[in-house]
Amino acid sequence: MGRSKPVYNEIISLRREMDESSIKKSRAAGVRLRDLLGDASTRRRLALEATPQECPPGRSLEGVRREALAHVWRLLIRSSIKFVSSVQQGKSKLTVEDALVPLSFLKLCDRPDEFFEPETSKLSKDLTKMLLEYCLTMLEDETEGLYGAMLEMLAYICSRREFVAYFRPDQQITRILEEAEKILAPSEDEDRADDPKLVNTAATIVSNLVSTCQELGIALHLVLSGSIKMVSIWCHRNKQNKDSAETQSHILTGAAVL
Repeated sequence: MGRSKPVYNEIISLRREMDESSIKKSRAAGVRLRDLLGDASTRRRLALEATPQECPPGRSLEGVRREALAHVWRLLIRSSIKFVSSVQQGKSKLTVEDALVPLSFLKLCDRPDEFFEPETSKLSKDLTKMLLEYCLTMLEDETEGLYGAMLEMLAYICSRREFVAYFRPDQQITRILEEAEKILAPSEDEDRADDPKLVNTAATIVSNLVSTCQELGIALHLVLSGSIKMVSIWCHRNKQNKDSAETQSHILTGAAVL
């Protein structure tokens, strides 16, 4: 007889419900999942119940447990992205809370626990890039309040070595910096540069990204020229703005690292 796995089974059942139910029921399943997984004791039970009863020959228990947990988190995050897509394609109005469900699971997945200390990502290269693509795509959505929320998600992604390690300067890193540039060095038709919170988040993205790249040893010569130009434009636009000290700290930290 197999061992009892109540927490694991409930989480997998809620994940299916988020995939296959009406938008209303999917939202409810997502809320229940976030409540469950926000509890450290639940995550501990999940780690135990997801792990196979017998460790394969030549494998460490920690490695097997990490792989089993990674599988569960991949299912949850993919389902959360699918849920957002379903809302966009259906009759329900997308909310900022809907769009932030993938970030909620991402942060829960990253939390340290008694099995994996300190914070450690359990995600694959493909899923990490999928999350970045999701975030960049959602920046184009015109739902009120969503742009700032997605920028904050991007700042979080850029702060984590486990994610940035998969990014290439000529692809993902360039795209991220292009999004920051729309706010820090905007063209004439961009109106978001007047929002101090968005500007500060964009500067945080630059600082987080280049600092994390430095820690990882990622060479940024491919983006150096454009990045320094972006910083100089921002400095010129804000040379008399005495209220931008925090933003200035972030952006000049990034420039100094470059």
